[in-house]
Amino acid sequence: MNKIFPIKGVIFDLDNTLLDFMKMKEVAVKSAIRGMIEAGLEIDEIESFKDIISIYEEFGWENQ
Repeated sequence: MNKIFPIKGVIFDLDNTLLDFMKMKEVAVKSAIRGMIEAGLEIDEIESFKDIISIYEEFGWENQ
């Protein structure tokens, strides 16, 4: 028999209160770049990171 448990609480983050958004974004971008390099894309890791950060700075951090 399936039991239905009521929601007792919800946790969410507002403006980097609980999680460091910028650090998480950095880790995600670097991980994606490394994955592409490992898959055979011939790019410079540091320059690619700088390029992506400049895109975020120009167009916004949330909409990418």
